[in-house]
Amino acid sequence: MGLQVAGRQASPGFRDSVERMAGSSPLACFQCGKCGAGCPLKENLDLTPSQIMHLVRLDQEEAVLGCKSIWLCASCETCTTRCPQDVDIARVMDACRGLAFHRGVKPGVPSVASFYKATYGNLKKFGRMFEAMLLASLKMRTGEYTKDMELGMDMLKKGKLSMLPSFARVFQTRAIFKKAMKIERERAKK
Repeated sequence: MGLQVAGRQASPGFRDSVERMAGSSPLACFQCGKCGAGCPLKENLDLTPSQIMHLVRLDQEEAVLGCKSIWLCASCETCTTRCPQDVDIARVMDACRGLAFHRGVKPGVPSVASFYKATYGNLKKFGRMFEAMLLASLKMRTGEYTKDMELGMDMLKKGKLSMLPSFARVFQTRAIFKKAMKIERERAKK
């Protein structure tokens, strides 16, 4: 898990974009390492949360948006809870993921990005999770058509997987998405 920045070009304004989207500043991070020490996924990360905070401070957009860690972050907020400087690290990670999406950066873990896109589309269309369509959408995005098929059949037999969507509160959910998009556009203008 080495931090290599030498030879990388800084992207002025990257830190400001992350701060604006996250509503939290990584400038307060003093690299104590508590965030990484408590991370339940630390064994799978290529960069620790404190390394990401440091790279954001240095405007190292390419290094941050291209790493696997922002995609593997479960947003469990263990890092945020442990931070003695009250940096909302989980929101910074979310902001980095969002910027990667908006800027068309190839995800460090494509299957996770596919899951996010499938989930977003599913919620936006049905108002709540429709698992059968989520699975179909995810399989189409990843090309893993038969993976977990046996598990899916077992869920279907036990009545744990509905073949019909519930459109409960679909209009309320769409209103939430519309409001969230408006807030994102306003933040992006600042």
